[in-house]
Amino acid sequence: MVDILQVSILGLTLIGLVIGVLLLRKWKSGYQGEVNYRAFYIIGVTFLPAGVALSASTRNPGFFGMSSLGAVYLAIALANRDKWKQ
Repeated sequence: MVDILQVSILGLTLIGLVIGVLLLRKWKSGYQGEVNYRAFYIIGVTFLPAGVALSASTRNPGFFGMSSLGAVYLAIALANRDKWKQ
């Protein structure tokens, strides 16, 4: 008898394989996308306070990692502010 966990693992594996094949095709064709530094800013502005709030409300210091990631994203975005898309 098939368990729901087995079906979920099989589904996620198939999705991962499809994504991997698509990324491999893009990589072999020489596609080089541009980095959207404004997206780094938006993610950083979201992650930094969310990590602090979640850490304070749950008393779980593990969420400070989320805050640190937000700070890193903000630093990357602000260092490359001249390359933001208008």
